[in-house]
Amino acid sequence: MEQEIRFHQIASPGDGLVISRHTLEDEKLSPHRHDFIEIAYIESGQGLHLISGYKYPVRAGDLCIINMKTTHGLVNTDTEHPLIVINCIIAEDYLCRCLKTMQHAPEATADEGLLTKELEDRLLTHNYNRLEDERLKGNSDMTAGNLIRFMLREYERKMPGHNLVLSAYFQSLLLLILRQYRNSRSRREDHRAAVFRKAYEFMQINADRSGLKISDIAAWCSVSDRYLEKIFRQEEQCTPLHSLQKIRMEKARKLILETDRSIRNIALSIGYLDTGFFYRIFKRTYGCLPGDLRKSSEMATHSSQLKIDA
Repeated sequence: MEQEIRFHQIASPGDGLVISRHTLEDEKLSPHRHDFIEIAYIESGQGLHLISGYKYPVRAGDLCIINMKTTHGLVNTDTEHPLIVINCIIAEDYLCRCLKTMQHAPEATADEGLLTKELEDRLLTHNYNRLEDERLKGNSDMTAGNLIRFMLREYERKMPGHNLVLSAYFQSLLLLILRQYRNSRSRREDHRAAVFRKAYEFMQINADRSGLKISDIAAWCSVSDRYLEKIFRQEEQCTPLHSLQKIRMEKARKLILETDRSIRNIALSIGYLDTGFFYRIFKRTYGCLPGDLRKSSEMATHSSQLKIDA
């Protein structure tokens, strides 16, 4: 059963945000949800965010934004190194106050005020976003990672005026996030390649999900279904679902040749509940049935062994 965490359970009275560093070795963070927004910076290592049943890869330098009431967990996938995360959890009213301050600041232009409103809509309506730190640079020193480390140090020391400093750092972080959203739209060539890479990686990790739809993939990439289709036709000369089918077939072929698992078990493990449909797709792709491929491979291996023994 998933745990539900409330902001008042972990925050001191009067706090609008809480910042902490966590280390995951072999263990995983069990699925849970909460009534606050979470910004998680992956300081080192790599793993998987489990968001509402789907797997999302994370690695050092990623900034992950998780909305309220979104069921999520975290798994360390590197057995040799820990996964270290700096968590910034933000009460909804604190986030709205900061955004309002930014929007109505005397020095803010009308366009900057609209940008801030756009950021508020995105933060409070998208279940999950992952951004790469190298794309969040304000200048050579001011990255999202540095800002969050400054915030953590300020939060832990609690020196006089620390709330004002935290608010200033947090607003700077929000602006870097906003710039990334805007820049990803303005650099079309880079954006198209980034969306394709992100979608393809997502499909590889979630190929076992039988109900995986193009809308799920597009939502993860923060683009429309139609735009995702266009990108795949340009990059792969096929649709996203056809590309997903190719990924599944490659996984199936590898499992057939390298394991002794049953064909039905393999079909289920790559998202095919209908074994008959899996057989048809496999034959269309490779020109033979899964069992025939395994038999021919076993015969070839046996023949090679006989030659060696002779």
